[in-house]
Amino acid sequence: MISPIRVSRKEFEGNEGIRWNAMIRLVVDFDTIEFSPIQRTAHLVFICSGEIYNGGYDQLVSNNPDWNYFEVITAFEDIGALEQARVLRDFMQRVTVSPFGELRTIDQYFEEEEEGSTSFDTRFYDCEPSVETYLENYLDKHESEFIEWVP
Repeated sequence: MISPIRVSRKEFEGNEGIRWNAMIRLVVDFDTIEFSPIQRTAHLVFICSGEIYNGGYDQLVSNNPDWNYFEVITAFEDIGALEQARVLRDFMQRVTVSPFGELRTIDQYFEEEEEGSTSFDTRFYDCEPSVETYLENYLDKHESEFIEWVP
């Protein structure tokens, strides 16, 4: 487990966003091998959603071709983002099965599909509540995994 980020209670009084920023720093700046399962879940959800929000599913899969997307789907489910998990699951099913019922790679999907992933991007963007809301709730439940309060 990565040691939680030290956060000053005094600094928090003047900037409540410092708590969120500490969690994000932890899930972005450290080696994932050392994450606890709770930290890894937040990492996968944050990175995955960031990729989708910034460049859609095209960017997600081109930047992370070796991910176990079933683990990512489970991470979304674990934080309660069931609608986002469903969109990712639908996307992965669409990507890996060709119209003829044969398995294909993600690269083959993007070569064959003219529209790419835009309909999945839109579905993900429209999910409510947002991924950030779910991650904030996850931080509330598992704060000690991410933050060590100091005076």
